[in-house]
Formats: sequence, structure tokens, C-alpha cells
Amino acid sequence: MNVSELFSLKDRVALITGGSRGLGLQIAEALGEAGARVVLTARKQNELDEAQAHLAARSIDAVTIACDLQDLSVAQALPGRVLERCQRLDILVNNAGTTWGASAEAHPLEAWHKVINLNLNAVFALTQATMPGSAGADGKTRCGPRAKQMFQIEASEISPVVVWKIASSYPAASAWRP
Repeated sequence: MNVSELFSLKDRVALITGGSRGLGLQIAEALGEAGARVVLTARKQNELDEAQAHLAARSIDAVTIACDLQDLSVAQALPGRVLERCQRLDILVNNAGTTWGASAEAHPLEAWHKVINLNLNAVFALTQATMPGSAGADGKTRCGPRAKQMFQIEASEISPVVVWKIASSYPAASAWRP
């Protein structure tokens, strides 16, 4: 067995949130080059169409689903939509995120909820909905027992305090200090 066979993602389906541009699109390219069929989500269909064309030019099979993951019911239903279109879901990349450009004292509470809903609550809801053995409203299992979970957090988009609290909850990261 050679290295490309060892790391092949042939016949796998990868869901990449926030996959229409930036790091999400780069992750989609990498997974697609390794053989995965990629499913991209973002709020804007025109950006998804551009990303799909970009990937198609590189012979990468891409499916797009426009959705707003700030709505937790949308996040919870997304794995079912992927399964309807692709019949499987093997890899989840939680990449969608947002920020709000204001100091803490000027930060509107509605903006805080927007950031937390997308950057934390949607990640949890989507991850939970794709856990092996989890069932949707129809009672059908969403993902197989070999589903892989991949997480990516843009540290520049989160408060250093939040990053520290997240990182310090993991023993391997306990030596890191802000």
C-alpha cells in the first residue's frame, strides 16, 4: 500500500461549514484532492456557486447547501440534508464562524448572541447531530460508527479569554498560557 492509498478519502463525504471561501474552501480543496466528495455550506448561494465552480475546475466533486447555522434547528437538520443528497456523511469540519468589531463595552447583546450562536452553539448542535448513532426526528441514524470529527477555531475571531478557557480544558494544552 502506498502513501496516497493510505490517506485516501475515496468514497468519503466531507461536510465543511463556511466552505465557500478562505480556510473552509482550502480545506475543501485538500479533502477533495484526497478523494472525498465535499459538501459546502454558507449563507450566500452565489458564493457557494463560485466555490463549486472553483472546485469543479480542479476535478473535485462538490455539493452546496445554502443555510444559516445561527438557527440551531438548521444546524440540527443539516446532516439529514447531506444524507439525502449524498447517502453518507463521514467527515465534519466545523469552520463557519463570525466576529463583531466592537469593544466589550460597546458590544450589543444581540451581536454577542449572533457570535455565540454561530461560533459555539451551532458547532455543538451540528457535532451532536452527526455523532455516530445519533438519530434525527425520523429516528434514522445520521452517521455511521466510523464518522470522523474535525474542528477548526479561528483564534483571531475569539476573545483570548475564551480561547484560554477552551484550551485549558484539555490536558495536552495545559502548558499553554495567553
